Amino acid sequence: MKTMRNRFDRKISVYFFSISMMIVLILSYANYRSSVKIIKQNIEMENSQQLKTASLYIASYLEKMKSLNSLLAMTPELNSNKERVIDERALKSTLDLIKSSDTIIKNIMVITKSGQLITHTGSVMESKKPVLNEEWYQTALKSNNMAQITRENHSGFTMNKSERVISLSHKIEDGNREFQGLTIIDVSYKFIEDYISTVNLGENGFAFIVDENKQLIFDSEQMNGDSLKEKAEYLAIIEDSSDFNKEDYIISTIYVPNTNWQLTQVRSPEEIYTLNRKLITEMLIWAFLILLLSIFLSIFVSKKVTNPIVDLIDEMKKVNQNFSNIPVNQQASLEIIELTLEYNLLLDRVKKLTETIEEKEKAKRTYELKALQSQINPHFIYNTLDTILWLVELGEKDQAVEVIQSLGSLLRTTLSVDEDVIELKREIEQVKNYLNIQKIRYDDKFDYDISLGANTGEILVPKLIIQPIVENAIYHGIKTKKGQSHIQITASIGAEALMIQVEDNGVGFKDKKHSNKSKPKLGGIGMANVDQRLKILYGDAYGLTYTSDDQLTRVTLKIKI
Repeated sequence: MKTMRNRFDRKISVYFFSISMMIVLILSYANYRSSVKIIKQNIEMENSQQLKTASLYIASYLEKMKSLNSLLAMTPELNSNKERVIDERALKSTLDLIKSSDTIIKNIMVITKSGQLITHTGSVMESKKPVLNEEWYQTALKSNNMAQITRENHSGFTMNKSERVISLSHKIEDGNREFQGLTIIDVSYKFIEDYISTVNLGENGFAFIVDENKQLIFDSEQMNGDSLKEKAEYLAIIEDSSDFNKEDYIISTIYVPNTNWQLTQVRSPEEIYTLNRKLITEMLIWAFLILLLSIFLSIFVSKKVTNPIVDLIDEMKKVNQNFSNIPVNQQASLEIIELTLEYNLLLDRVKKLTETIEEKEKAKRTYELKALQSQINPHFIYNTLDTILWLVELGEKDQAVEVIQSLGSLLRTTLSVDEDVIELKREIEQVKNYLNIQKIRYDDKFDYDISLGANTGEILVPKLIIQPIVENAIYHGIKTKKGQSHIQITASIGAEALMIQVEDNGVGFKDKKHSNKSKPKLGGIGMANVDQRLKILYGDAYGLTYTSDDQLTRVTLKIKI
């Protein structure tokens, strides 16, 4: 019992610990996934807010430069509709004033339609024709007086072409809205760098700006270079392509207001990795503490649960065949007490049910035997008594006495309820009594012969198993046949079985619609009844079989020895 108690303890401890571990792991994993998701969402929100702020700053600064460009284009020196040479000195003074107002401005220039150039530095054109044919110049001409943003340095000027700048151009028109030239303000990339530096890119992240044609305008990784090199991975990022394979990078993009620029931030995941490691460490510590606690709880719970159960099992094993109730442990848990009480109720029901079944089985057996043995066909008794009557009337007193003796012996054995089985020779005697009565009744319409093999007369057989077969032979084989008939009864010992055969040369029942399962009854006991009784007593290998044709009907009884 100690072994069983230990086995119960181990099982419950293992189950409890396993369930606790699964719960901890599931909750830890769910919490981890949820925390990582929240971290990413917070970082994405932070990125979006930072990117939005940077784009607004960039747009605001560009709008400021556009306004300066518009004001410059509207100065009287440039806006006059009179054809005259511009006063370079007066205009240069204006340009110097604008330049000194913002250190980000690298250059300010005015280009007239005649090719005259005025800058705050006093630069001159290398040649006139190339400038008028420049793409940026042609684009500005088609801008419909809207400020244009270009990333190209201006070729054709005797100025520093190595420095990358962002140029904003504006048309100069007179009062009749006729084109007079262009104003150009070049600003340093530094203003973009300053605003982008406020965006958290992580250790290995980057940011870039492209225009509507997907051409690179700004790249945080090329801020110190003289020129911008296009990168295919930037295009993949913008188009959400799988060609960009840096996992866990957080990508955010936004359009700079009032421009055709698209600002994209690619934040490296170091911060996420750091937070994940910290989160995993904390979760492992908590999981270890919870699992350690679950071990102690599992041991405590297993002892609390198994001890009362094992004690109850001990008491159950002591229950004897009298089904005595087991004592109730009032110190046990409510469930164990309830289980004990229910088990005692079960014992009471089982005891009562067992007694009831025994009584019913006994009564049933007695009833069945009585019913079986008392099912004498009233027509058979009536006809026998009628036979006795006309024998007496005819003065055949000896035959009447013989019939009365045979009937009495037959009824005495048939109605006896004290014997389930009798010797075969006694069963044969009852068959002879029946045959003698029927011979007299049918005026010797048949004769019979009985042959018992060696050592068969003392074999015990169920009562009333041959008589129904003989009656079936008389009523369905001999009665309707013209002329004399014969009944042969033999008994022999086969392979661990007693073989009894009843043969008659009556008309048989080969062509009859009924089978042996529905033959007429003797005293209410049919052939199917005999077959069923033998199978119940000895098994399906035993029972009744028959063959029948126009010459002979043979019924064989196989009885286990």
